[in-house]
Formats: sequence, C-alpha cells, structure tokens
Amino acid sequence: MPELDVGKSKIMTDQQERLFNTYGCGCRCLIKLSELHGRPITKAAFLARFLPKYGKLWGEQIGGTITSTLIDIARELEICTHADTRTDLSKIREIASKDCSGIIVTTDREVSEDGTTHPLFHCRLFRGFREDSQWALWEPYQNGEERDAVCYPDEYFRLCLAHFLVFHKVVPAAASA
Repeated sequence: MPELDVGKSKIMTDQQERLFNTYGCGCRCLIKLSELHGRPITKAAFLARFLPKYGKLWGEQIGGTITSTLIDIARELEICTHADTRTDLSKIREIASKDCSGIIVTTDREVSEDGTTHPLFHCRLFRGFREDSQWALWEPYQNGEERDAVCYPDEYFRLCLAHFLVFHKVVPAAASA
C-alpha cells in the first residue's frame, strides 16, 4: 500500500491521488458534502484521517467503499447520525424536498450514448431538481475532474439500477428549563 505523509502538509502522492480519483467516487462525494455543510476537507486530509482505519479494506483501490463504510465515514464527518437506502424515485423526490443532510446516488451500470449498458459502479451527489424535473448531480470523474449540476432524467436511473444513500441528521431537542 502506498505510504501517506501525514505531517503538517498532509501530502498525497501522485499514485495515491490517481488511485483515489479512480476508485474513490463515494468518498469524493462525502468530501463535497462535507464542504457543502461548511466543513471542507481536502483529499489529502481525508486520506490522512481515514486511510489508517480503512486502508486494509481499500487495498490498492484507495477510497473504494461499500455502503456501510460510506455511512461510517459520513458519521465521522458529522454529516449524518443515520442513513438508509432507497430505490423508489418518487420516494427520493419526497425525501429530497424534506430534511435530509445529503443523498449519494450509486449506480451499478452506465448507459452509453447508443443506449447500451455496461457494468460500472459509480457514485454521484444529488444537488437538486431542475425546473424540468431532471435530477441535478455533482459528479466526480476518474481523471480527478468534477462537474456540478450534471442533469439526468428519471429513466436514466432506472437503466443504471440506481440506489440512493440518504443521510439524515437528528439534532437533539434543546432541554427545557
């Protein structure tokens, strides 16, 4: 496993960054979600914090996670107190209009421009709905780039076998005097 300098600068090696960009789409969504919650964290700081705990699980696929790991990391980043998964698009539309602290969209396959599908596990961050009801997502790419407000219709999620990881944060009620 590549070594990580966790000194003051929290440096990522080029190889770590390449592997993290290739496999860490879910973790990159959590980094973006943490930023949106006013608690920014860099990729290097994220790895310095979580590589010691999840390095054996990740192996050479740095940042590659399963749903339970995403939930654990989201809790540690104080994004949520609990989470659930859904597949029903209408239920997600309802949940997204209420209080939730974020939704990661995971897909098991990708749809090519010609309409064919091929296996590809990928994570994107839900950002809202456009006026035409399309889903706007923040999307991390394997080359390290990212795009915000990439839009998709409902049918896309059906073809991609999408499931939605919904984060919820329960804030304790203030104690009454």
